[in-house]
Amino acid sequence: MDVLGEILRYASNMSLDDFSNKYLFEPLGIDSRNWSQFENGVIDATSGLKITPRDMAKIGVTFLNKRVWNGTQIISEQWVEKSATPFPGNHEIDIPGEDSGRLGYSYSWWTKQYSISSMYFAGGWGGQQIMVLPEVNTVVVYTGGNYVTYRPTLKILEEYIIPKIE
Repeated sequence: MDVLGEILRYASNMSLDDFSNKYLFEPLGIDSRNWSQFENGVIDATSGLKITPRDMAKIGVTFLNKRVWNGTQIISEQWVEKSATPFPGNHEIDIPGEDSGRLGYSYSWWTKQYSISSMYFAGGWGGQQIMVLPEVNTVVVYTGGNYVTYRPTLKILEEYIIPKIE
């Protein structure tokens, strides 16, 4: 993700902070955000963004609505579709130390198939996740501080949330 942040900076001639503020955070009304930076000034795009759970949900709902927030297109529909679709040959990924099972990966989103819906999710450090289940019109947001052991978020989704949706 750090490399992607730098590619975006060079391609747009804007810092990742300025770019995300202009094209994502301001249109979504996300006011409380903070990016961590490395000593050399590069923004930590891998795990350095701090936003509230409500603001995480705004991003998930925008993806769920295929790019639209409050009637305004925020993200291209093609990007949303590609984010929800694992790259060919890039599924059945087993993450050591995780309880996530086997996952797929797409445009910076992890993917997984359930009987009720496909799912794609953005995963952050310590258990922060934005999960989108389009076929059941659902967004799930997790926050946490589990920096030592595996993150049980998929297990919580599978054992407690999905059964209530079915």
